[in-house]
Amino acid sequence: MRAKKHWKLSLGDSIMWSGSWGSNSPQEAVITGIQINEVNGSKEGGQVEDIDWDYITERNILVNLDNGHWAWGFQIKQL
Repeated sequence: MRAKKHWKLSLGDSIMWSGSWGSNSPQEAVITGIQINEVNGSKEGGQVEDIDWDYITERNILVNLDNGHWAWGFQIKQL
Protein backbone atom coordinates (compact mmCIF):
# COMPACT_ATOMS: atom_id res chain seq x y z
CA MET A 1 0.00 0.00 0.00
CA ARG A 2 1.33 3.46 -0.91
CA ALA A 3 1.77 6.15 1.69
CA LYS A 4 -0.74 8.99 1.64
CA LYS A 5 0.58 11.96 -0.34
CA HIS A 6 1.54 14.93 1.82
CA TRP A 7 -0.42 17.93 0.51
CA LYS A 8 0.79 20.54 3.01
CA LEU A 9 4.17 22.14 3.41
CA SER A 10 4.86 22.40 7.14
CA LEU A 11 7.66 23.58 9.39
CA GLY A 12 10.18 20.76 9.75
CA ASP A 13 9.40 19.19 6.34
CA SER A 14 12.24 18.04 4.11
CA ILE A 15 12.03 19.42 0.56
CA MET A 16 14.18 19.69 -2.53
CA TRP A 17 15.61 23.19 -3.01
CA SER A 18 17.36 24.62 -6.07
CA GLY A 19 19.55 27.63 -5.34
CA SER A 20 20.58 30.43 -7.72
CA TRP A 21 16.96 31.25 -8.55
CA GLY A 22 16.21 27.61 -9.33
CA SER A 23 19.14 27.02 -11.72
CA ASN A 24 21.36 24.97 -9.37
CA SER A 25 21.04 21.23 -8.91
CA PRO A 26 18.40 20.36 -6.30
CA GLN A 27 19.52 19.67 -2.73
CA GLU A 28 17.57 18.40 0.24
CA ALA A 29 16.80 20.96 2.95
CA VAL A 30 14.45 21.34 5.92
CA ILE A 31 11.87 24.13 6.23
CA THR A 32 12.48 26.35 9.28
CA GLY A 33 10.10 29.21 8.39
CA ILE A 34 7.18 29.90 6.00
CA GLN A 35 5.95 33.35 5.04
CA ILE A 36 2.90 34.08 2.87
CA ASN A 37 3.61 37.29 0.98
CA GLU A 38 1.07 40.11 0.78
CA VAL A 39 1.77 40.51 -2.96
CA ASN A 40 3.44 38.03 -5.35
CA GLY A 41 7.14 38.94 -5.40
CA SER A 42 6.95 40.99 -2.20
CA LYS A 43 9.12 40.20 0.80
CA GLU A 44 6.44 41.49 3.19
CA GLY A 45 3.95 39.04 4.67
CA GLY A 46 2.90 36.90 7.58
CA GLN A 47 4.43 33.80 9.13
CA VAL A 48 2.47 30.51 9.08
CA GLU A 49 3.17 26.97 10.29
CA ASP A 50 1.91 25.26 7.14
CA ILE A 51 0.45 25.94 3.69
CA ASP A 52 -1.21 23.80 1.00
CA TRP A 53 1.23 22.83 -1.76
CA ASP A 54 -1.45 23.82 -4.30
CA TYR A 55 -1.10 27.42 -3.10
CA ILE A 56 2.68 27.57 -3.58
CA THR A 57 3.47 29.30 -6.87
CA GLU A 58 6.14 31.62 -8.17
CA ARG A 59 6.97 34.19 -5.49
CA ASN A 60 3.89 34.15 -3.29
CA ILE A 61 5.78 32.57 -0.39
CA LEU A 62 9.25 32.72 1.12
CA VAL A 63 10.70 29.82 3.07
CA ASN A 64 13.70 29.74 5.38
CA LEU A 65 15.85 26.63 5.20
CA ASP A 66 18.10 24.84 7.69
CA ASN A 67 21.09 25.39 5.39
CA GLY A 68 21.05 29.15 6.04
CA HIS A 69 19.34 30.03 2.76
CA TRP A 70 15.85 31.23 1.89
CA ALA A 71 13.83 30.47 -1.24
CA TRP A 72 10.80 31.57 -3.22
CA GLY A 73 8.02 29.03 -3.78
CA PHE A 74 9.17 28.20 -7.33
CA GLN A 75 12.55 27.05 -6.00
CA ILE A 76 11.18 24.19 -3.86
CA LYS A 77 9.61 20.82 -4.63
CA GLN A 78 8.08 18.03 -2.57
CA LEU A 79 10.25 14.99 -1.85
